[in-house]
Amino acid sequence: MVNIDFGRGPARFGTSLGGATEYRYDNSGAQGTPNDGSYTIAKTTAGMNSGWYTIANHTPNTPDGYMMVVNVDKDPGIFYESQIPIDLCQNTTYEFAAWVVNILRNDGVEPNITFEILDMTGKVLGRYDTGNIPDRDPNWRKYGFLFQTTSSARVRIRMISNVHNPTGAGGNDLAIDDITFRACGPVITSKFTNNSSAVQNLCEGESEDYAFAADVQGSPTLQFQWQVNRDKGGWSDIPGENARTMTRSFTNADDGLYEYRFTVAEPGNFNSINCRT
Repeated sequence: MVNIDFGRGPARFGTSLGGATEYRYDNSGAQGTPNDGSYTIAKTTAGMNSGWYTIANHTPNTPDGYMMVVNVDKDPGIFYESQIPIDLCQNTTYEFAAWVVNILRNDGVEPNITFEILDMTGKVLGRYDTGNIPDRDPNWRKYGFLFQTTSSARVRIRMISNVHNPTGAGGNDLAIDDITFRACGPVITSKFTNNSSAVQNLCEGESEDYAFAADVQGSPTLQFQWQVNRDKGGWSDIPGENARTMTRSFTNADDGLYEYRFTVAEPGNFNSINCRT
């Protein structure tokens, strides 16, 4: 999973997003309030514009985390665009999501955003319109959609304000946090074929055969790989175990904890551990 959470740190304000936005980084207003067409990276809106709710960043259990606080410009347009920091899996369905809150306490101009995901040629892979984001509600709202990657592993995210506010009326102020990309994998169930329990016990020095089976609901082109984790030392591929079924034999068993799991991925993604389900 990719999570863009705007970082964390001991200071009240974080650093500029640089080229990710044409908006000006600004915390020069009262207690750090950004002016129209500007943004700041902050832990909280406490002490900012008196017409705003006091909210903290969205990231759970991270009081030192930052969020993007935006005083959106009166003209519609792009206010954030950036290449995401890591490669995604090729030809894979992803869920994009972002948490947004309208920070205006009173009636006013409501933010309205379009999220776009683009490949590096500029082709739009997915688009979602939030509609008007209600004011008088200090709760974070999750907005998201599904999109499909191509043979390119790199994508960009673009956020567009759809609001035309020529008079500069109050409102159109928001905060954004926890922008995520999650791969959507197939449904997998795995089990011992000769016992309904997920845990089996074998005494040291004894012998036993264990049969495993997995069921996968998804693409017919998926590749399979069973893995083992011995004594919590980390997961590793079991050579040759690339089918839905597997048998593991113990003869004069050694002391130890053995965990098994079944992983799948499309052929083009199989060598990337992060792309396996």
